[in-house]
Amino acid sequence: MDEQKLKELNLQKVASKKREYKVEGSPNIGLYFTSPMQTSGYEFPIALGHAFRQVNKSFYEKNMHALEFYLPAASDEDYHTNADLVSAICKNSGIVFIIKSRIEMLEKYNAEGIVLEDDEAANIENLRKKFGDDFIIGLDCKGCKEIAKKYIDNDIIDYVTFEYSGHETFELIQYWKTHSEKPCAVKGYITKEVCEQLTHSGVDFIGCGDFVWDRKESIAEAVDEISKTIEDSISGRNLQ
Repeated sequence: MDEQKLKELNLQKVASKKREYKVEGSPNIGLYFTSPMQTSGYEFPIALGHAFRQVNKSFYEKNMHALEFYLPAASDEDYHTNADLVSAICKNSGIVFIIKSRIEMLEKYNAEGIVLEDDEAANIENLRKKFGDDFIIGLDCKGCKEIAKKYIDNDIIDYVTFEYSGHETFELIQYWKTHSEKPCAVKGYITKEVCEQLTHSGVDFIGCGDFVWDRKESIAEAVDEISKTIEDSISGRNLQ
């Protein structure tokens, strides 16, 4: 059944429609997609196709949106199957494809970037030399202020991610934005209510994760809810 759905999705055309650039002043907050906690077969590529189609229906000037690909519980076969399909969908959709942790997969899937945890980041200088200035290097700070402090003045990393954990996350965003001009993304189970709060925090990317994937049959609607929440919150903020 999954194979039939995948065929119907048509990877060569999924979400490839160019935006019309009719509306200026697109929201300055991008969507940061993350892989689901659990997936099997072609579930994730199919879900992602529906999500990205919705993203590309926007009439706004194209934001930079990204996907962090991470399937730690997957077998090697499932990882490669998903990586092959997901990387293609991202490229056809204009979404930045970023691999988490697995440096050895970067060239195989032509990733545009990598995000590493603190204990994986010893060789980021070599990564920069190997892949060049346009390659994106992110640092996963989880919810730790000490890790964030460590990379405040780091010239190699391009952005950081924080795991949403309530009030402490907003304090962490404030700390980062006070001391660094580099973007930060917040990921986790981001509901519409949390999304609205985050739009006022100064965050640059808002996570689309299991809140979206758990919707199963209404993934496009979930993405639309998050996108509209961002747009409405920013519009309201600009009118104040």
